[in-house]
Amino acid sequence: GEKVEIESIDYSFFTAGTGNAGPTIVSATFLLLATPVITFMNGIRQDKEPWTEMREVDFGNGIGKKPVWLLDNPDVPTTAMYLNPNEKP
Repeated sequence: GEKVEIESIDYSFFTAGTGNAGPTIVSATFLLLATPVITFMNGIRQDKEPWTEMREVDFGNGIGKKPVWLLDNPDVPTTAMYLNPNEKP
């Protein structure tokens, strides 16, 4: 197939309810707040402080625009490894 250049990938999520998993979500959030956030800019890893760089994301009809903050996500280094297999994140 044709090689396509990727300009940017952003992972964002919104939790509308806990489904009775409130204590688990709170525990996981506290752990994420103590974990540096792995980000990549132009293929270069940059570790950042969690819960910084607030931005607004439009999640579409029914949810709308919501504020989001940086939290660690294991999909970020995995994606970087896939897109740049010769570089280690």
